[in-house]
Amino acid sequence: MNVALEEADDADWPGFDIAKPPPAHVDAFLDWLPFAPIGRWELFDGQARCMSPASPTHGATQGNVAGEIHAHLRKTGSPCRVLTEAPVVPHIESDTNLRVPDILVTCTPDKRGQKVVSDPVLIVGILSPHNAGRTHANVWA
Repeated sequence: MNVALEEADDADWPGFDIAKPPPAHVDAFLDWLPFAPIGRWELFDGQARCMSPASPTHGATQGNVAGEIHAHLRKTGSPCRVLTEAPVVPHIESDTNLRVPDILVTCTPDKRGQKVVSDPVLIVGILSPHNAGRTHANVWA
C-alpha cells in the first residue's frame, strides 16, 4: 500500500494497531513515527520502545555536557556540531535498530530530508541507576 504519510489515518494501516507497533525494520519504523503515540521512541531489535522521560538531573547533565562540547568545538574552529537525542542507526543489525543517544557529535552537514545521523564521531550516553543496562546495549550497538 502506498499512502502519503500526511494523509494517512488508522484506516490506512489495516491490521496495524498504532498504539502497539509490530516488529519493524528501520524504514518501516521511520514511516510509523509520525503516527506514534506521543513520546520518544527507539527501535530495539525490531521492536519499537517508548523511552521514559529524563529526570531533571539527567536533563541538566545532558545540557551541561552538550554545552561544554559545543563550546570546545567553537573554540577550536571545528565544523562539527553537537546534537541531543538525534536518531542513529548502529552498524550492528542496522536494519532493525535505531537508537537515540543523549548526545552525539557529527561533522557532516544535514541533507534535505535526512531522518537519522549516519556518521557520528562521538556518542554520549548518560548513565543512571535504572537505565545502565539499556545504555550499555546502546553503546555496544
